[in-house]
Amino acid sequence: MMPARRYLLAAVLLGGGFVAPLSAEITAISGLAKASVTEVVGGVSGAVDEDILAYPDITTNLPLQVVAQLVAVDDDAAASAAGQFADPLTLDQANPEEFAVSLALSSAAAETRYTADVWLSESRTVTMHPSEVGNNAAGAQVTLIGTLFVDAALAIFGVDSTQDLTGAGIELRIRVFKTPLAEDGEDDPNRPFTAGEAVFDGTVELVGGTGGAAIVNPIGDFPGSQLFFANLSALVPEFGAVNVLAIPAIEIDYNYAVTVEETFELTSVFEVTAKCLPDGTAVTAILGTPTEALVDVLGVTQGEMAAKEIQSLLLRERETPSGDPVVAGDEALATDDDQTDTATGFCFPVAVAMLLTLTSLSIAASPLMRRRR
Repeated sequence: MMPARRYLLAAVLLGGGFVAPLSAEITAISGLAKASVTEVVGGVSGAVDEDILAYPDITTNLPLQVVAQLVAVDDDAAASAAGQFADPLTLDQANPEEFAVSLALSSAAAETRYTADVWLSESRTVTMHPSEVGNNAAGAQVTLIGTLFVDAALAIFGVDSTQDLTGAGIELRIRVFKTPLAEDGEDDPNRPFTAGEAVFDGTVELVGGTGGAAIVNPIGDFPGSQLFFANLSALVPEFGAVNVLAIPAIEIDYNYAVTVEETFELTSVFEVTAKCLPDGTAVTAILGTPTEALVDVLGVTQGEMAAKEIQSLLLRERETPSGDPVVAGDEALATDDDQTDTATGFCFPVAVAMLLTLTSLSIAASPLMRRRR
């Protein structure tokens, strides 16, 4: 158990739309990072690589960094999935990117394909006191405002412009759970965190289709109009089909209720799952600070120079999207007339200032934060 600390949080609604800054007592933080890749040859699962770390643990310190990698025997296919959970209390920006993922799967082989999964979670024990929420009495309910930051680039590639990409895809899912604890602040160790109230649940899928195309599906709390989809095959000569989904540092506000003097646990879960196909396909995901996973994997099948060019392209697209806003389930690019916002029920607890930066929970504006170098 870490010593109780107070940190500046985001804001609380005090009637009439007035927003006041607040702080909260954070008494414990824990985290889990998992990465796995599986090779599938001729429809049969084969080699598996997996890495998992937890905090706190006598053998681990923050940041937690996990990586799983496989390379085919004939060097014509490769896979890498990496994830990071950094200490949210040692970062100096409101959007600290303590969660990060770099994933790439690529196969030029006739029968080899890969699946991968990266799971990152953070839990923190929180108590809101009267002085921290406008002097509301113990037992009163107050509404807290939350902000979700997401910054990412997902892509599906095919060597042929008309290649059937059905079965290839990437899914990004972000969830937040709030669970009341006992009066002593201790929790039942046998209770799964998903037993709590889901206060945010959003998914976005990039799904391969026929004719080299792909479909974007925002689900639940993900706002489709803030996602941008583009076909960039003209910029990548190594691939005839290049489908890129950019999520360019979007911010989503939402609110939910908390009881004053109630000790509760907030758990954020960030998961990326992906699968590629045999015979000239690749899928990639860059979320947060990129690593060399993409270059290492695409370098096996496409060459190092082409791999670096593709990584640079994805980073540029994430920074400044060239596509149009997404219409859920539609292969065609959206126009200004058919944009739709599918965001519903944003309920991420900002009073604890968990700010998900492309996957991150953090204490906003804490004077104790410093930037990772």
